[in-house]
Amino acid sequence: MTVREEEFFKKYDAMMKQPIMKEFLKSGDNQHIFHKAINDMDKESIEQLNASFRRYYKNIILISYISKTIHFSAIEFDKKLRSYYKKNLPIPGVTEESITQEKHLLMDLLMSTDEDTTFINFQRKQKNISDYIANAHLNSKMKLLSNKQLRILELIYIHNFNNKQIAKILNESEQTISYNHQAALKKLRNACKQKK
Repeated sequence: MTVREEEFFKKYDAMMKQPIMKEFLKSGDNQHIFHKAINDMDKESIEQLNASFRRYYKNIILISYISKTIHFSAIEFDKKLRSYYKKNLPIPGVTEESITQEKHLLMDLLMSTDEDTTFINFQRKQKNISDYIANAHLNSKMKLLSNKQLRILELIYIHNFNNKQIAKILNESEQTISYNHQAALKKLRNACKQKK
């Protein structure tokens, strides 16, 4: 570390300890640009550093937005589903705990009008989680994931199951589900970062 870098780190200690700065500097390219800008202090190096950080920050914002959109869409879907069941009479003798939401939908399908089956027909046409994602770039990156990771994302973000429930469904440990969930998000995050 050069004298200029040491002075910079002392002067901006709080800023350099921020998680976003630490993550930004984990990339070898970003580190090189950063060191060049601090040591040379010329206009071109500083502009290059600023441009690089802006690209990195935009990616972080995009990934955060996509992640939150998926999460809140799943919550909104769950609310609509619960509202649907509150408005429609349940089948006598059948409790919600005794059967899954998918079985409820199929039973309701038998008793509903064509107008009521619109959502069910839409859901049947959706083969996997990729069918729910409108962002073409993110959708193309979904192909990087394994079938197990895609299924886990679908169960979490579309069906709103937790790790314990998914572990039972897939006959896996909760740790395996959690690991695959995090690994899938990391793959998507890295793939989206590489676009820029």
